Amino acid sequence: SLKTDNIDCSSIVVTKEKRWIYEGKEMSEEEGLDFLKKNNALAFQCIHGTYGEDGELVSRLEKYGIPYIGSDSKVMRLTIDKYATEELLNANSIRIPQTVIFDRNDSPKYELPFSFPVIVKPRDEGSSVSLYKIENEDDLREVIKKELSIRQQILVQEFVKGREFTCGVVEINGELTALVPTEIILTKGEMFDYEAKYTVGGCEEVTPAQIDESTTRTIQELAKRVHEVCGCKDISRTDIIMKE
Repeated sequence: SLKTDNIDCSSIVVTKEKRWIYEGKEMSEEEGLDFLKKNNALAFQCIHGTYGEDGELVSRLEKYGIPYIGSDSKVMRLTIDKYATEELLNANSIRIPQTVIFDRNDSPKYELPFSFPVIVKPRDEGSSVSLYKIENEDDLREVIKKELSIRQQILVQEFVKGREFTCGVVEINGELTALVPTEIILTKGEMFDYEAKYTVGGCEEVTPAQIDESTTRTIQELAKRVHEVCGCKDISRTDIIMKE
């Protein structure tokens, strides 16, 4: 899209080992940052999950004084942390699912303040990694044991049944503009997990969502409110479920 607008831009691919690849040349992270600095680049980082969404890469850009599009590393460390984000939203009267946190170092208590089915997810991952819908206590115990063997904390949440939307916000000259909402409609499976997101035919994303003007405005205002409460900058996207 940038190239079709005649903007001078190039892509840099970053491997899982944090090697930077530009026009076939491989660089270390430090060499890559030096390259951006030397070329007076404006960085637009769009890496999912760790290194990208968690603010690690942006913190390096900040250290090198390289300008970038998007929120700062402090905000990204907050918003990758689902529990901390939800506590902040809850404190600002934005409705979130009931949540119980499980820690590897604690003895798990399986008495939940809500009924099955429940959702299990990591505290700090992107792209719906390790997302489960659990129907009974036996399966819950098994999944919690499995997940806490590879990560420090996980969240167990009430299952909210309803239509799922996502809404982007763009900040232009200090003014927040909410984009038209998208509805996510599953075509297989029971939830918008990793497989549904990244498998062809896993879901349909309908833009604009087929909803009335009042619901559209409600979603857009909520997306802008979340953007402000979390301290986001330039761009953000908020996922919303409209309860049945």
